[in-house]
Amino acid sequence: MGRHLWVGDDGALRHGWWWTSLGLLLAMLGVASRAAALPSYSWQTGQPCTQCHVQAFGPALTSFGRQFKLNGYVWGDRPDVPFIPLAAMLQTSFTHTADGQPGGAAPHFNANNNVALDQLSLFYAGRIAPHVGALVQGTYDGVAGTAALDNVDIRAANQGKVAGMDVIYGVSLNNNPTVQDLWNTTPAWGFPFASSRLAPTPAATTLIDGGLAQQVAGLTAYTLWHQLLYVEVGAYRTLPADVQRAIGISPAGEPQIDGFASYWRLALQRDWGPHAVAVGTFGLHAAVFPGREQQAGHDHLTDVGVDATYQFLSSPHQAGLHVTLITEHQRLAASQALGNASNRSDRLTTFRTQASYNFMETYGVTLGSDFSDPQFQRVLAWISG
Repeated sequence: MGRHLWVGDDGALRHGWWWTSLGLLLAMLGVASRAAALPSYSWQTGQPCTQCHVQAFGPALTSFGRQFKLNGYVWGDRPDVPFIPLAAMLQTSFTHTADGQPGGAAPHFNANNNVALDQLSLFYAGRIAPHVGALVQGTYDGVAGTAALDNVDIRAANQGKVAGMDVIYGVSLNNNPTVQDLWNTTPAWGFPFASSRLAPTPAATTLIDGGLAQQVAGLTAYTLWHQLLYVEVGAYRTLPADVQRAIGISPAGEPQIDGFASYWRLALQRDWGPHAVAVGTFGLHAAVFPGREQQAGHDHLTDVGVDATYQFLSSPHQAGLHVTLITEHQRLAASQALGNASNRSDRLTTFRTQASYNFMETYGVTLGSDFSDPQFQRVLAWISG
């Protein structure tokens, strides 16, 4: 069960970048993130949640957790626990904003000081066959009052050797670009780990930053060579509107991919002792029909991200640092023709940092910053001048 306190200010979101540049989350005694550690994995492997997850919950994975995911969620063989790998998560929140929101923060909610059931999720999370496993999430949204198929990552993986070096290889069938990633620097599992559905938030985000989540189906192939070089490539296609409605997703107003969108991920990693580092790049290129409107042609969006992560995990202390920069290059011929964009070409930049410290795998603090244009440009000007 998650317990969150959200304090926001819609005016600060517009005028005071420091409100969004410093977020303080006190993670104590069971605070949940977007996806908590799942007991079905623990039952399957016979390992405690701390074996895979930093502080035993949330998206931050240990080296063991990254290997478990790479190998298809299949490790573990406990004949004493015959079960269907199901798990559940409940997340609630209390939201206060400096100014009330006229008409209510959402239908059936007050203008301010709202208690909400953010989500109730049911997971199938575990091995399907000897080399095939999955994380499949279905979620009830307590704010919107709707249920839908949420994150899906179905993997087939194996191990071998190339030129005498160990290789892990596999494929991922998923519905959210970066949900299959191993590090906390890509959008699906990156900071902010959870947010209030009832507080105002910036509207502009890059396509890879949740813009296609649950609306697409994608297949990617990946390999990790010599525990050093990670490479992944694949493609995504927008699900038909009828299919989206059948799984609880509304296709209205979404960007529709024309054909396939290409995806890539490249990273170098190294673990030694209690330390782990990784640096890499990831990205997406898509020709899209804005708002599913096809009469004006395409927009072309190219997202390029660079990221770095560091972990120190040695009981009783755990620390981490994550940095992400995403730049979206936009060619908006269709949006301009439809009257939705004033510029034919544009650019959107997002910069995120997150630092965390945990003690005894129980108490933790996370400091994070999240800048988007034009905030990012103002910060760069402040640093340089």
